[in-house]
Amino acid sequence: MSDTDSNVTRNWKEREVGALWVQKSAKGQKYMTGHISIDAASDEKHKLVIFENGGKKDEKGQVKNAKAPDFRVYLSESPQDGSSDKQESAEASAAATSTPDSSEEVIF
Repeated sequence: MSDTDSNVTRNWKEREVGALWVQKSAKGQKYMTGHISIDAASDEKHKLVIFENGGKKDEKGQVKNAKAPDFRVYLSESPQDGSSDKQESAEASAAATSTPDSSEEVIF
């Protein structure tokens, strides 16, 4: 690896603020979970869940509002707020209402 490649890799590592993973709900809908760090000086990570915006397209799959966001980002419940079963249930419920039905294409 050249010095330039090494510098580019280091630059990206220094700029990283989080990570996301694609998940699948019990109903087969895809969504993402992950974390971000808002303050580089702090090790505090904020857990997220991200769903495709189910309201962007109509029932025929046509875009209703081109300015509407493609995805919605939510803070996940912390373990102090409830059990992981409660969080998974809430995520699955939100996935069912916020993501497209099986006839629509999921981007990720």
